[in-house]
Amino acid sequence: MNIIQSVKKTIEDILTPDPNVNKITFGDIDFIALEKTTNYPLVHFDITSVDVLDYTYNIGIQMFAFDVLDESPKGDLDRANEMSVRNDQLAVIVRLMSELKRGDITDGTMHLITDPSIALFTERFKDRVSGAEVDFTVEIPTKYNYCTIE
Repeated sequence: MNIIQSVKKTIEDILTPDPNVNKITFGDIDFIALEKTTNYPLVHFDITSVDVLDYTYNIGIQMFAFDVLDESPKGDLDRANEMSVRNDQLAVIVRLMSELKRGDITDGTMHLITDPSIALFTERFKDRVSGAEVDFTVEIPTKYNYCTIE
């Protein structure tokens, strides 16, 4: 399995059982279809950088977790719903970060090497959504090093 597939699969395996995740997408965020409310709550992530070190790769990841907001009968934003959605999506990211912190490079698994800062947002995309965004870095071992590459 290649590096990108391995990172993608690990993150999807952690997020799939989360009750606050209905769909997981990967790649350029400009190409996901956000019009369908059946997609929500949604987690989207992409690999933004790869640092190749002697025995490891440091993989930079950007992730969004968001859900569609309810509107009040007047068509205004429901602030209580906004706080609830933000809380749920923050919890999705915090659970993922917790799982990734448990990884151990010595047993060949991916683990979190940064202390991420999570930003909350509302209405960043075409739909009325709210959620959380995080950039983080994980480390995974490589079977290659500078001595073994010819």
